[in-house]
Amino acid sequence: MARKKDPAANKVETKTFTVKKCPYCYTYVAVKDMQCNACGKRVGVVDSSGWARKVFDWQAYLGAVMAVIMFLAFYYWAFLAE
Repeated sequence: MARKKDPAANKVETKTFTVKKCPYCYTYVAVKDMQCNACGKRVGVVDSSGWARKVFDWQAYLGAVMAVIMFLAFYYWAFLAE
């Protein structure tokens, strides 16, 4: 026989937050705000523990990739090219 699952057992308790904590400077920010008032960094939505999620900073990663490419081009020009 197959057991029927209790629908109340699958129910997850949800919390309603009015503030979230900035992951950069640890100050409290209103849930609707997407930028920290104290440090000025962008923050994401609130997670289940009350912390704001860090926003993916694609510009920083693009700058790092460009710096590595420029370094490799300089290394090739300075030491490997004849």
